[in-house]
Amino acid sequence: MKYEFRVVEFSPDVMQIRKVYLDEMGNPIRIDPDSIDLSAETLEELVAMVLHASASLTKSALDVNMFVKHDVNDAAKIAAAILRGDSVR
Repeated sequence: MKYEFRVVEFSPDVMQIRKVYLDEMGNPIRIDPDSIDLSAETLEELVAMVLHASASLTKSALDVNMFVKHDVNDAAKIAAAILRGDSVR
């Protein structure tokens, strides 16, 4: 499966570079749940990885909510209501 590194915005003050998987048309469809690991066995591999990751800074940031079925912020509000004991429909 094809992928590229992209900046993903998790909240207004949290952004990360993540591996984003693409469909056949090049559209982002899935995000790697783990942050990227910038380690390699050789300097050449590391340079290639850093350049690939740096290229993500030239593209628009992706909102994390495009990768989940429900808005993360709405889910957080529902979880907080449940913890408070509020009724949730």
